[in-house]
Amino acid sequence: MINGLEYCRGFESIEPELVSRVLNRLEELKLCCGGDMILSSDKKNYNETEIILTAEQLELLFTACAEETSLKLLKVSGQPHMKEISPVLFAAAVSNVEEVILEEVEQEDITTKQLEALYTAISTEERTLRKMTIYMDPRPNIDPDLMSRAFNKLEDTTVYDGGSAEQLTA
Repeated sequence: MINGLEYCRGFESIEPELVSRVLNRLEELKLCCGGDMILSSDKKNYNETEIILTAEQLELLFTACAEETSLKLLKVSGQPHMKEISPVLFAAAVSNVEEVILEEVEQEDITTKQLEALYTAISTEERTLRKMTIYMDPRPNIDPDLMSRAFNKLEDTTVYDGGSAEQLTA
């Protein structure tokens, strides 16, 4: 495990295939931009999380994760190119990890279509995903029954502002 990787900058300039191969071999990956802070080594400042991947890096990483991954925990937060990942690929990759944290930093970094595809994959297939935490604005267009079927197949689901009362109690 590499601690503090989520505070590294400059991933955008690394060859996409290399980024994908290395990140897919980790057990924990926090693809974060903003939100989390860590005290600097001089203990005078806080550094914000800053892993930003290009669309091509994300595509290759999610393709690899969908096929086979060492990841046990995946956190996705504030990736500006995440909406470019197809919903089917997003769902296949995210549902192939044991624990996932999805956090919205900007409006719909993770699209409604990506979430619908994820909920469909969870509710209709046997997937690796067991625990999911969601921090994002409600998506009123997502079918409450679909969300309910998906959430009920997981061992643990925590939702912060990610659904309407109807969606979360269906």
